[in-house]
Amino acid sequence: MVDIDIHHCKLRVVRHDGWAWGPEPQRLLQSVMRMLPELLARQLAELWDNEAEYEIAAPVRITIPVRLHELLAADAPPTGRDATLENVSLPAFHARLAQVLRSTLRGEHFTPAEIGHAESRPSHKVPVEQLHIPPGLQGYGALLRLLLSWYDQGVLAARLELCTLPSLETWCRSMWGTGDQVPAGVTAVPPETLSQWLHDFAATLSVPAQDRAARLRRWLFLAVAMTHALGVHPGDASVQRALQQILPLSGSDGDTSPPPSVLLSRGDGDRSPALSALIPAQGSQHAENLGNLSPIAPDQQARRPMPQGLQPPPPSSPAVLYEGEVSVASALPFLLLGPLTRLGYLQTLTAVLESVDLLPSMPLFATALAYKVLDPPHRGWQRHPTAVPAAATFAALAEAPPEPELAVFAQQVAAYLSPLDAVLTDMLVTGHNPQQPLLLYGTESPQGWLLVDVEGIFPLAWAEAVEVLSPILLRCQASPLLIPQATLNPQLLGQLQSASLGFVTDAPPTRHEQWRHLRQPPSGRWWTNDSSAPASQLTKAAQLLADAAEETALLWQLLALERPSIPVLPDAALDRTLTLTAALALGTIAWTLWRERELVVPHLTLTRFRDLDARVCFSPESVRVRLPLGQRYRDLYEHGLLDDVQDVPWFDGRVLQFSGG
Repeated sequence: MVDIDIHHCKLRVVRHDGWAWGPEPQRLLQSVMRMLPELLARQLAELWDNEAEYEIAAPVRITIPVRLHELLAADAPPTGRDATLENVSLPAFHARLAQVLRSTLRGEHFTPAEIGHAESRPSHKVPVEQLHIPPGLQGYGALLRLLLSWYDQGVLAARLELCTLPSLETWCRSMWGTGDQVPAGVTAVPPETLSQWLHDFAATLSVPAQDRAARLRRWLFLAVAMTHALGVHPGDASVQRALQQILPLSGSDGDTSPPPSVLLSRGDGDRSPALSALIPAQGSQHAENLGNLSPIAPDQQARRPMPQGLQPPPPSSPAVLYEGEVSVASALPFLLLGPLTRLGYLQTLTAVLESVDLLPSMPLFATALAYKVLDPPHRGWQRHPTAVPAAATFAALAEAPPEPELAVFAQQVAAYLSPLDAVLTDMLVTGHNPQQPLLLYGTESPQGWLLVDVEGIFPLAWAEAVEVLSPILLRCQASPLLIPQATLNPQLLGQLQSASLGFVTDAPPTRHEQWRHLRQPPSGRWWTNDSSAPASQLTKAAQLLADAAEETALLWQLLALERPSIPVLPDAALDRTLTLTAALALGTIAWTLWRERELVVPHLTLTRFRDLDARVCFSPESVRVRLPLGQRYRDLYEHGLLDDVQDVPWFDGRVLQFSGG
């Protein structure tokens, strides 16, 4: 029997969408309070085995959408001699509660080296090789293995929600169109069993919205859940027929052809001006919300033609470094791989490129990532002499690929980068301390909005329109949202107010805005639309606004503006993704090394390690990076940042190892 002690629990019921409390408002609340302890005890007991001991010292906040009919069912008086919670028929609510607890308490969210600022929380990360993958599917594809790992960690729904329509289309086609490759004997489940299992499981989820993206998210979730439970493969014909019956993606119920190819680009194109129209009423991280997501508009910038005079070069076969030794002026790109691997980022990268047949272009991605943290190009386009060989070595190439090849690759992959962003965003949002504020910073080149965790200046996401950030803002709604006056536009505060999202700003209200005044002379003056939070709490957050905005501006300048990964396409979607990727990895290193002695920001790592030279030795078994001995080497070694890194995809199975000397 698992013993679970909860020392403090606060319950808050929020009403949405106009339904009434009924004639006895307190009765509903008392019913929820009566059933919640037993529900929590039952679900928590299933999370851990009897031998394990855990202590969670930090506050844990979960949001569980509850339908009105479910509250009424819970409020119904018990009948019969043995009327307990078992007699209350709330399967959908039970499933949501289990999903939320699993996602919050059993994911890989709380590993300090991965998210930078949650060192007090326990880690229950499951190594990829130990995930529940049916024996017949162990060696199948990177995409299926990735989605199964996300499902095992309880983060599949949350990350699919952050994926845009082009990626969802591609993933569905990739999993649907592989029926001829399914190994014999993988699907030995009778068709009627498949249909019944799908019908029962789908009943625990809400009815999906009618937009294409929501249906594809639901299809992927159902397919992966069935694969996880029954050991079948979504590409099998019988599985496809069962999925088509429960959730048709094409014209007729009997048509099992793959979903139509909708080649949209990634990004944040034309949106509805009302932020509230895109924000669902309940928590966005739960499985049932796969059916309540808004369609994603294409980003025209990601599909713009090549610059004048730049023609796609013929595909090249760059010479791969298998043996030899190379000196590089900076080992910083190699230091990024440890944090990114622990995040599962490189596993996601493999799945993304595999699904669009770009796996041979993996060294191009590695080259572009290296340029993000190496010396910036002169005049905005001419590569620094030391950066070119360092980037080539990081990509395990004898020489760096030409710039036109990088530009062509950036355009080819632009529409399918959202899963990479989703991994970073989900990990940071889950590990975010709700007592710490967020900063919404307006960028000018490219024009858009950068959402930043003020603690450590970790960028959570970037978008052209603030509406695209609505699922993230909803998940972090307990945190004060800081908005500097310098980056405001006239409509932003009104949109946030309409969406019932609180904010703190140093911009005074206009004539028709009734913001609450916060004043703390001589520190400054601020205003907020939050009428419930204590003024002292909001003032404490507001005092961080100026410094956070300054550090965010500097970070964006150093990574996004001064270090374009593809100078001929400075506004490419790939460049924005790599900016967020580099910022997270740099920030993780800074937090791990220096958080005990000073305030840390990602560009602190860039400043202190960009000139850390190394000798890189290539062999058939390993890639060894030999760093000079000194204080920087000792700090990295003592904090575990020089541990071996497995499965770097462009190293062809070789282990990345660090040494000194």
